[in-house]
Amino acid sequence: MLKFENSFASLTGFSPLRWQKRLFVRMLAGDIPSVCNLPTGFGKTSVVPIWLIALASQASAGSGVTLPRRLVYIVNRRTVIDQATGVVENMRKRLRCPHEQAWINHAQDLEEISKRLRSLAASSEEPLAISTLRGEFADNGEWKADPARPAIIVGTIDMVGSKLLFSGYGDGRYWRAQHAGLIGQDALVVHDEAHLTPAFGDLLQNVAHTQQQEALKPHAIRVIELSATTPHHQGPTTPFSLILEDEQDEIVQQRLDASKNLLLHELPKDVDLARQLTQLAYQYNDQAAKVLIYVRSPELAQKVVRELRGRLSDDAKHQRATLLAGTIRGYERDKLVEEDLVYGALLNHQSRVEQTIYLVSTSAGEVGIDLDADHMICDSTTLDSMIQRLGRVNRRGGSGRVAQIHGVVEGYATKPTESDGIAVRHLATAEALRRLPQHDDGGLDASPRAMRSLLSDMCAQQLEAAWSPQPDAPILTDILLDAWSLTSVKEPMPGRPEVAPYLHGLTNDPPETYIAWRGETRLLDAAQVTKDVLRQWFRACSIESKERLRDQTGRIFKQLQQIAKRNGQEQLPAIILTERGEAKLTTLGELASVDKQLLNYRTIILPIDAGGLSQQGTFDSSAKEPASDVAEIENAGRRRAVLVHRDNEYQIRPLNCDEPEQQAEEEDDAADWYPCASARGAAAATARQQGMVVSLLLPLKVPPDGAEEGAGSHYLLLLKRARKAADESPEEAVSVKPPTLQEHNGQAGEQAKRIAE
Repeated sequence: MLKFENSFASLTGFSPLRWQKRLFVRMLAGDIPSVCNLPTGFGKTSVVPIWLIALASQASAGSGVTLPRRLVYIVNRRTVIDQATGVVENMRKRLRCPHEQAWINHAQDLEEISKRLRSLAASSEEPLAISTLRGEFADNGEWKADPARPAIIVGTIDMVGSKLLFSGYGDGRYWRAQHAGLIGQDALVVHDEAHLTPAFGDLLQNVAHTQQQEALKPHAIRVIELSATTPHHQGPTTPFSLILEDEQDEIVQQRLDASKNLLLHELPKDVDLARQLTQLAYQYNDQAAKVLIYVRSPELAQKVVRELRGRLSDDAKHQRATLLAGTIRGYERDKLVEEDLVYGALLNHQSRVEQTIYLVSTSAGEVGIDLDADHMICDSTTLDSMIQRLGRVNRRGGSGRVAQIHGVVEGYATKPTESDGIAVRHLATAEALRRLPQHDDGGLDASPRAMRSLLSDMCAQQLEAAWSPQPDAPILTDILLDAWSLTSVKEPMPGRPEVAPYLHGLTNDPPETYIAWRGETRLLDAAQVTKDVLRQWFRACSIESKERLRDQTGRIFKQLQQIAKRNGQEQLPAIILTERGEAKLTTLGELASVDKQLLNYRTIILPIDAGGLSQQGTFDSSAKEPASDVAEIENAGRRRAVLVHRDNEYQIRPLNCDEPEQQAEEEDDAADWYPCASARGAAAATARQQGMVVSLLLPLKVPPDGAEEGAGSHYLLLLKRARKAADESPEEAVSVKPPTLQEHNGQAGEQAKRIAE
């Protein structure tokens, strides 16, 4: 039997806490709690190594493995996925290379864990498969290559939930049934920050309950909901939470008693909210502190950033005040996470700053990110949101560290009524916070211990009054599951709705629309390709999340109208994509004049010369500079180009936003021409030179009769890295010779035999 303390330290570099030991004992016995209610900052993600050690322990016990072999870790915010992926990749690195100097003392334990995990797999090369299901991460296919191998899948609700319901976003029909089977069987689904998406939690429980009633029971999914804000759980089991014994750990004591002094300020009627927030934050400007400012809307966040930068010196204002919002394009958001000095300083709790820095954030920075600020300023919000915000300041506690927290309570000319919705909840939250223990200076004790006590003392009605409104969840039925499972039917069919309401609930939140920029938009428009060809292209060369920004449809629609107006009579081409990958050519003028509801949850692809992308990565019609096409940045797995073929020779030209006939004549001299009898042969030769295969070759322009000699035919070429057959659908295997039926049956039989053994 593996010793848990040694195994945990070998995988994570830390000794386990008492609560982590208790959870391991339960998991090893097959007693998986349905809810883990732990305060922010207490390491809820350690559920992953705990499961892995328990699985490895069962692998050698001789009584059979009862724990699921796949763990699906679902994160609500895309900004947290990199962090979660990094944690599990570090564990696998230790398993792969147990004798590295950094953890050489744990080599024996790591080798034993790796050996036991390999014993579960059909092939023994890799002890643990790791895959990230998020737009800009190409699915490496590890999680599905060997269903018997232990695997960790990290993904968003949209990416994982849609696959569970046979409707995987970005999946072809070939993969949808397989993905549903792999995620919906023999899997432990860990739903992080479950309080944010209760409808998805209900969906998971309904799926698990349905499986328990049928023959799927032995390998039905198991579900764990993780949350720091589940005060009154309603369910058949008691949530797993801290007990008195756990406080014997010094770390637990420090974090429970982390000093946070909350000061509530009434907003004067004649004072602008952004100005008040800025003033409260600026009082720490000479204290070399890390200040976090939370606001509810992107507009207010941008205004606060402008106010702050207006007060800072010109040479430092951009280095000391940073915006974090969910409306930033994925590429710029990722660059912020990787390179921004302000963001990096708040992530590193040990770092010290020479000058005060400010991070202004919307709810995109409230959950899951390991921020640790010295002080915090915020506007009115709901109680569950406030708990998350408080968890990002003085996160680790310690002697002598006191965080000052300023909450601005917005006043109202008349007392809000129930019809005012969120305003009532904000006032109820302020009223609840005023019941916290009071310090001598008039501030309120907002430590995790005090907040836990406050929540336990509030009745269900008080909590509901201060909590974010919970969306209704549509009822999941076996009839719906049957309809979604008909993956061969591409067209809309009665009784098969979109899956989004089942993933997120019937919310009153404003619908969203997504914007991306591509260099091939004008090329595809000039060629007037069919819907089928367009769909085929964007399935093969999909829009990744680093390329997209999102915002409320109303805001997007307004900006589209302004860009269309700015371009006057010119009809800028655009492409609109549905959630299921159907594509349509249109114009910006048409989009700006349609009913905006038709843009709900659609992706609009603009030509790069349309502009509209601010330096911060937000959608801004006043930004006239061409937007950047980032489809291939940090993606070595695909390449796009224009192939020109004429008179038994060809040329490869870089992708740009011009129509083929408008490309500069000097390009003929700038690039070499190579001999080849056919365009397909030219494409194959280009692919071989780059170590790739041809994914698609789309005709763009065939010279008409009587055209100038040598004009050539133009093609849009997509190259991809060759992938393993296990990770490739028949539609994608366009340039690889398929195996014969006899070869396929033999290979499939051998693999099935290894899995069964």
